[in-house]
Amino acid sequence: MSLELMREGGAPMAELSSERVLAKELLWLAPLYATFAFVQLKLKLAATETWSNGQLASNHEKLLDFDYFNNEQSRILQFYIPEALHQVFGASVPYAYLLQRMLFVFASFMVLHAYYRAWFDRVGAALCVTIQAAVMALTHMNDLQESAPLLGVLFVLCLWAIREHRDFAYAVVLLVGALTNETILVLASVHFFFNVEQLPKSGADVLRILKVALRTAVLTLPAFGYTLFIRYVTRDNPHLGGAWHWPDNISGLGQALLTNPFTWHRRSYLYPWLLFGPLWIYAYLSWREKPLFLRAASLMVPLFIGAHLLTGIISEVRQLLPLGAVIIPMALWSFVRPAQASAR
Repeated sequence: MSLELMREGGAPMAELSSERVLAKELLWLAPLYATFAFVQLKLKLAATETWSNGQLASNHEKLLDFDYFNNEQSRILQFYIPEALHQVFGASVPYAYLLQRMLFVFASFMVLHAYYRAWFDRVGAALCVTIQAAVMALTHMNDLQESAPLLGVLFVLCLWAIREHRDFAYAVVLLVGALTNETILVLASVHFFFNVEQLPKSGADVLRILKVALRTAVLTLPAFGYTLFIRYVTRDNPHLGGAWHWPDNISGLGQALLTNPFTWHRRSYLYPWLLFGPLWIYAYLSWREKPLFLRAASLMVPLFIGAHLLTGIISEVRQLLPLGAVIIPMALWSFVRPAQASAR
């Protein structure tokens, strides 16, 4: 066999071998990640009394009738998937939601591990997932925001599609994500930032940047189109808790900081900082040494947090959990990456 043929065939063979190694790795780790998911489910059920007192089933019926509050009403997959489980398998409504949460949290850990393997060896990737599982415990509250588990899976899949330049997959996952939770739309900024970062420095002129912006807009159009459509359909549904929270969030953060530090564990407005703790800082230290994709994705973080400060209740810290897919690997990059780790 000629050297050229070996070179031509080498990359696919190496890629196939790598995929087999990853598949075997995930098979071995699946019981561990399933255990993590079960622990998260137990913690969630313990914190959420409204799960078993009839309110969850009542909310579900209202959602099916399109007679519930926004933004929950517009997140149609969060109630249609449990309804499918209820209809097909005869599971009770609370159990259908329980099963949905368990499966999607488990899937999010599996997908995260595969996603992290671009930068870490299997131990480093498993450490990143373990940190995600550990901090997730802080997010469980007495609420019924059941779009969060599926959002966790789709958020990572969308990041993966952007990183691998799978534009069709990106558009599809973003659309499915919009059917789940509109938070995922912020990833359009990552698509733009990453593709701009990859322009040759000598060719990153205004015209090329506009072309990148146009491509991002076209690929994002179905997801944004659905969001506008469903918000129009549900325009008469009242907003759960209101849609403007900047004053409450700033006031809540300020007041919590002024309290006795020994009571901070009870100050939910501090949970956004406590969620990743010093990892928030580690992620941005030596920023230029971090992988290109993570640097581009990190530019989205201020937009993400700013939007939630404006329109979300920031003490509901589960809203910031998807950022773990960016903050955790950036924070650990300098500590646990192998010598041959990719800097992409």
